[in-house]
Amino acid sequence: MKGFFTTDKNNNLIYILDKPAKWKKEHDLPDKIKLTGAWKLDKNHNLVLKTQKTKNYPKSSLTLYGKIEKVNSDYLSFRLKKSSISNLSQKHLITLRGRWQADKFNRLTFEVKKKDKPDTLRFKNIWEINKANKITYIYKRTQLITKEKIEESIQFDGFWQIASKNKICYRLKHSKKSQFEFRAHLQTPNVYPKKGAIKYRIGVGYGKKGQEENLKLYGSWKFSRKLGLFFEVDYGRGKLKRYSFSAKVNLTDKDKITFYLLDSRGRPLGIRVNYQRKLFAKKDIEFFTKLSKKGKNYKATAGLKLYF
Repeated sequence: MKGFFTTDKNNNLIYILDKPAKWKKEHDLPDKIKLTGAWKLDKNHNLVLKTQKTKNYPKSSLTLYGKIEKVNSDYLSFRLKKSSISNLSQKHLITLRGRWQADKFNRLTFEVKKKDKPDTLRFKNIWEINKANKITYIYKRTQLITKEKIEESIQFDGFWQIASKNKICYRLKHSKKSQFEFRAHLQTPNVYPKKGAIKYRIGVGYGKKGQEENLKLYGSWKFSRKLGLFFEVDYGRGKLKRYSFSAKVNLTDKDKITFYLLDSRGRPLGIRVNYQRKLFAKKDIEFFTKLSKKGKNYKATAGLKLYF
């Protein structure tokens, strides 16, 4: 029965029969067949639909062979390989809707939206950050006939957010729900503007498959009386984004000005940005002095926490 696969709005698998209406009527078959069950990923990153046992049918599973074509803020697209029963066309791109997030072991997961309980696709390989500060997931899949291993990669388009002292988030572009929230340990409590990097140590996976990675977020530290202290990051192709912080500033040292960064709730992030006083204009020093009349430390009202 030639046809092609697709999905409906509830992420059920649909097989649409590519046969004349007369033929389907003769064989008492519908225009499309709906398959329901739980979505999973196998070790080769193929899509698997596990169906539940019913009165008429036993518990079984259907494996869809192919590769992950594209990921976006709230969906995953999977391109099927050419099949002897299916016509190869654009309609062989299966889309699952849901949200991206990280599990307690800092692994990437995709929750497939369901009416009752979501299905979880778990990406167990180690992810990394590319030169454009974006998350890249790399995996290998084995060709069915040649058994050759092919390396594939998925890039997630989004932006980093420093959430708290031991947490860093990666928000996916154009999404209010999808984000990877990672538990991490800050490695650079003292930051100097010329070096321009915030470093974290982060564990991904568990047991023998667990691995510690160094997460380095590169950018430039800048200050203005209008925006306060901000960290400018290049996400490739000229896309510059700014992290603006609220901070407490220490003026006790004659040669240095230290910014103690705070999160959106006013709690310390554990990051101290150290500047030489000579790097600031005379007006900036006067600005700091004026605001510090209430004490040696102050909270700069110009620096509010911004998300993007």
